[in-house]
Amino acid sequence: MRPCNLLLGIGVSTFALLVTHTCARAETEAESQAIYQKLLKASTWVIVPERFGHSRQGTGFIVDRTRRWLITNEHVVGESRDVRVFFPKNDSNGLIIERKIYLESRGSLRGRVIAADADRDLALVELDTLPSEIGELTLAGAKPNWGERLFQVGNPGAHNLWESNAGRVTGFTSYTPRVKEGKQRHALGYWLLEDRPAGPGYSGGPVVNAKGLVVGVTAISTAQGQELFQNVSQLVGLLASVRAGPIPYIVSTQIKPKMSPPVGWCIDVREIEDVITLVRKDPVEARRLLHPVFADDFIDRGLHVQERGRHEVALANFHKAVELDPTIPRAYICRGVAYRNLRNNGKALEDFNEAIRYDSHNAQGYRERGVVFFLKKDYLRAIDDASQAILLDSKDSKARTLRAQAYSRVGEFSQAVDDLSEAVRITPGDPSALNALAWQLATCPEEKIRDGQKAVAHAHRACELSNWKSAMMFDTLAAAHAECGQFNEAVQCQKKALELASKQEQVRFRARLQLYEKKQPYHGM
Repeated sequence: MRPCNLLLGIGVSTFALLVTHTCARAETEAESQAIYQKLLKASTWVIVPERFGHSRQGTGFIVDRTRRWLITNEHVVGESRDVRVFFPKNDSNGLIIERKIYLESRGSLRGRVIAADADRDLALVELDTLPSEIGELTLAGAKPNWGERLFQVGNPGAHNLWESNAGRVTGFTSYTPRVKEGKQRHALGYWLLEDRPAGPGYSGGPVVNAKGLVVGVTAISTAQGQELFQNVSQLVGLLASVRAGPIPYIVSTQIKPKMSPPVGWCIDVREIEDVITLVRKDPVEARRLLHPVFADDFIDRGLHVQERGRHEVALANFHKAVELDPTIPRAYICRGVAYRNLRNNGKALEDFNEAIRYDSHNAQGYRERGVVFFLKKDYLRAIDDASQAILLDSKDSKARTLRAQAYSRVGEFSQAVDDLSEAVRITPGDPSALNALAWQLATCPEEKIRDGQKAVAHAHRACELSNWKSAMMFDTLAAAHAECGQFNEAVQCQKKALELASKQEQVRFRARLQLYEKKQPYHGM
């Protein structure tokens, strides 16, 4: 090949590579621009009326057009019940970004804070009116993935409005970061390594994924995030931005010595969803749970988050309830259950003892203490406490189920079946009681107790009531079919149980599957 041809070949290759890189960058910028435009249609500049010589400012976004609801940070609205918001405007030159023009136009809309949660740093605002051209953002169904690229819009400091940014998820938390003298609180969130430092005006702004779905709310700006991350060794790279229109494109660089990366903290979408769901269900009750004052408020808030599996958060709320009124048995019972869920049976036992000390006629206190004794394999004391609960409340089906399980552990199978049958009679729609009775009838070591047909009927009903989503109930249904000699059905149910099972359950479930495949029933509690 002649030198000129060789150079030409190299030139063509280099050109092709350059074209490929340029096209890829253009495609990325086009996608980013589309996301930015979608964010603009639903984002707001939030201003809280001046008080004591200064005003609060931040960002918000519409989450429900029909109800005219927008989300922002609680620290943006503060104690104010009213806010003013501006939506993006355009003129002949395009998007207006100068603050002064918005303020002089007096084109703001009034909003009323209808719910605020200081712990999660979220506030829900209802606007008086909403222009027809304004859109809404849809919440994503799950949190973002580690390393996923996300996009933001905010109105930082003295800068122009409607600034955009992007970054990647670097880690997840279940507590709000403690900044300076701020209090650390329970809230699901994640760290975002931003392309460039985001100012405080990003607070309350949307964080969306590549599909434009909301995955969070910006809560702590880069300035505060740097303070928290300045000694974190695992962050060894920094994404620096090069301005290229509303959304920057990214180049990689190294962190300079003593330079903190631009890291912000975002509130997880699951927290946003919970606040919105609460307010939609019952606005008055939501305000009480989101802004608790009295002991009963903290108890009910704790029960709500406990239902969502947030046991540590529930425990913190029950602690507060006990602090506010140490004479309420219900507070001790709820805190005891939270301790038990966290596998601290010692603390749970102390709280149930206190509940009984304050009210010796409360059946729940004895029943819950009985559960702890059962977990500690002290079955006789579990029977005693369950019996006391039944004596105080003959319709306490949970106490009968507990006593039945304890009876079966000490070989009193007939009494166990009697208790479970009564529990099912009292609460025929309780899948747990039905499942426990079916298990006893299908697997009892004593042949005279077993009744496969009844076991199948009860287990099938339990599966129906649990929407066929419980591994444990499929396991029971499989055992019932095996007791009837229906091993094909038993194998199918056991395989379904394995699909739904946790890792701990899978070992036991596989062992039973092997039995059914050999056409052998399972007998043994």
